[in-house]
Amino acid sequence: MLVYFYNINIILSKIFSIIIIFQIFNCIKAETSQESINKSQKISRIIYMGELKYRYMNFASYSNGDMVVETTCYPEEPKRMFYGLKANGRPFFKDKSNYKETPYYSINIESADFRKLESVSIIIKLSNNENNGKEYFFSISKLECNAELFDFDNDKVYTKLINSFTTLFDLKSLRNALIPLSSSSPILEYYYIFGFVSNKYNSNINWWEGYKFRLQKHKFGSLSEFENTNTYTEQFADSDESSDGLQTSCFQTVNGLINCFYSTNGDNNIFYNIVKYTIEFTDKIVFSFQSDNTNLDSFLKCVHLRNETGVYAYYSYKNSLFYPVFLFKEFNSNEASFKDYLPSLEISKSNFLNNLLINDLIKLTESKIVFSSVIEDKTIVYIILINFFGDKKIKLRYYSLKLYETHHFKVLK
Repeated sequence: MLVYFYNINIILSKIFSIIIIFQIFNCIKAETSQESINKSQKISRIIYMGELKYRYMNFASYSNGDMVVETTCYPEEPKRMFYGLKANGRPFFKDKSNYKETPYYSINIESADFRKLESVSIIIKLSNNENNGKEYFFSISKLECNAELFDFDNDKVYTKLINSFTTLFDLKSLRNALIPLSSSSPILEYYYIFGFVSNKYNSNINWWEGYKFRLQKHKFGSLSEFENTNTYTEQFADSDESSDGLQTSCFQTVNGLINCFYSTNGDNNIFYNIVKYTIEFTDKIVFSFQSDNTNLDSFLKCVHLRNETGVYAYYSYKNSLFYPVFLFKEFNSNEASFKDYLPSLEISKSNFLNNLLINDLIKLTESKIVFSSVIEDKTIVYIILINFFGDKKIKLRYYSLKLYETHHFKVLK
């Protein structure tokens, strides 16, 4: 069975795997349904997103389940293109010329600074009475490009450079962390965590501190003032050691703790670090282990599974091959340490390509997570569904798609 995607560089787009995952997840549900159709009819819908050279894609979901995907291109252009669906499957946007529903929307950045590459996105709320808690699409590019806040209803986009957003220069990471921060506070204030790697000038020593993993807390006050005022609250946390790592990842647990995953350097070695903070960036606890992989652009990511447990994925390097490894760690507050929720899992099925931009890990439910990657010659995409059962049992399901033409895929199994 073939599935066609139009005008995107599929292999180099990390979000491609997510789109396929949603298609496969629907198929998995169909397999257990009495209305299951012939397998040859699966993964058949053609989805058109963006235009020629629009290879970068990132998405975010609203609190009601609506989903919007943003696409940007390379070489960079000021045009941003979107594809959106409501939770009930209807188109998200409305055509302003005839008010008919449409899944497509585009807008141009009017600023001379319009650079945007691979990005992370999130749905945010303003921390005041402006627009009564309405939600907005917000995205941040990698490196020193743009942070952009979109008001789709009024055809407005508000932008600033990441240097301005973070108040720091020389942002280095290629994939950053961007998550909402839940709180029990009755005050209608909404905070968001941005995790990244950058340099920082220390005025006390009149010198640069060097690259470190950094967390910042942000709060959005007003749409119109976004470009001219700081969202950064000046609450932050930095790693103690230097970090040449190019990816950061974070999530919040049920008890409100912030867990992050990143790499640091020390004694000519690379270490992976799982760290816990409170919402005020206090009571820091770190679990570190030495990596057998010295590739700085190697993939790593963490996702929340359930309660105080997270899944931490990274690559191990053995016998000249890269293998994905999954740690299942639970933070034990009584012992103030990370404990094994399950034994670690290593997948040695194929020679995966470990680059951080063509791997991904997402949570579907509290009992299902999905990992996606490609093999080294970029001919096969692997989708691995990890199911969690009672008594802490795991079952893996493998799906693979073979790339045999420019934008055609064949489902292998």
